[in-house]
Amino acid sequence: MSAGFFETSSGSDGASADGSYLPQHNAEYKLKEYWDRRFTVERTYDWFKSYESFRIQLLPELKPSDRILIVGCGNSTLSELLYKDGFENITNIDFSQIVIDNMRERCNPECPRMKWVVMDMLAMTFENAEFDVVIEKGTIDALLVDQRDPWRPSRQLWKQMQQLLFHVHRVLTDCGKFVSITFAQPHFRRPLIHRKRFGWDFNYLTFGDDFHYYIYVMNKVAVPVPPRRRAHQPPSTAASGDQTNDPKAQRRFKKASEAAKGLTVAATTLIHASGVPLKHIEADAAFSDESDGEAERSRPRVSPSDDKDAVSDSSEYEDLKSVSESENEDFLIGIDVEQ
Repeated sequence: MSAGFFETSSGSDGASADGSYLPQHNAEYKLKEYWDRRFTVERTYDWFKSYESFRIQLLPELKPSDRILIVGCGNSTLSELLYKDGFENITNIDFSQIVIDNMRERCNPECPRMKWVVMDMLAMTFENAEFDVVIEKGTIDALLVDQRDPWRPSRQLWKQMQQLLFHVHRVLTDCGKFVSITFAQPHFRRPLIHRKRFGWDFNYLTFGDDFHYYIYVMNKVAVPVPPRRRAHQPPSTAASGDQTNDPKAQRRFKKASEAAKGLTVAATTLIHASGVPLKHIEADAAFSDESDGEAERSRPRVSPSDDKDAVSDSSEYEDLKSVSESENEDFLIGIDVEQ
C-alpha cells in the first residue's frame, strides 16, 4: 500500500497536494513522532472522504442521546460535523497531545460540550459501559500500513487488534455499536474485527462512486454470564439404601449392589478361564496406552513460515486465507482478560 494511495482524500488546507505531509515509509503512519510533526503544521485532514460523503448512511445508526467515543480522532472534521448535526455528547481521543490541544482550541467555541482527551486507543482507561457508540475512521488502517500480506497479519498486529477490540467491547454498553469506516474490503477486514469471543452482530454499508468505501457496524450483543459450576457434592442420603428408611430405595440399592457383585465375579471367572495371568492383561493395557501416546507424538507437525512475523499455521495463529472464522476466534494474544 503506497503512501499516495493511503491518503485518498485531501485535507481542507490542501497540504497533501504537494506531498509535504507524506511519510518516507508507510511504517511511519504508526509512529506518534510522525503525527506530532504533521499535526504541528496541518490544520485538518479527512481520511476516506469527508463526513458529508457518508452522512446519509451513518445517521440511521446513531441517536442524539448516544454517548459517542471517537478513537484516533486526529484533526478530522468528523466529530465537529456530528456535533452540529445534533450529537453533542462526543468524546475524542488521540495519542498526540498536539492534535488534542489544537482541536480543543479550534472546536470549543462552536462545540462547547465536546470532550478532548489524550489517550492511547490500545490502553483506554474509561469505565466499563461508558459509551453507546465507538467510531473509528482510518485508525485501524494506520496499524496495517506495514503489513506485507493482508492474508497473513503479523503477530504484532493480532495483538494490537485484540487489545483494541477488548477495550472497545469493554467501554461499550450492552447493545452498543462499534462503527469502523475504511476502504478495506470485507474479506480482509472482517477476520480482524468480527471476533466471535466479543459477540459482535456484524453488518456493513458502502459509499462512494468510482471507489467503494465501507462502514462496518458491529452491535455488542448482551451475552448472559454462564452460571458458576458447583463444587462436587456427595450423593444425598436418599440415594443409599442403607442410609434411608424408604423401603423402595433400599430394594433398588440392594439390587444394584448384587448386580455389581455378579459382574465382578463373571469377569474374574473369564480371566481365570483364559489362563492369562491378570498382571499380563494390565501390562498389555499399559503398553497400548504408551503406543497411542507414541503415535500421537510421531505425527508430523507443520513447520512455521520462514517469516517470523507472519501468522503461523499453529492453533493460535491460523492463516486467514485457509481457516474459517469459527476456528480462528477464541483467543487473545498477550492480554489477560477476565472471562
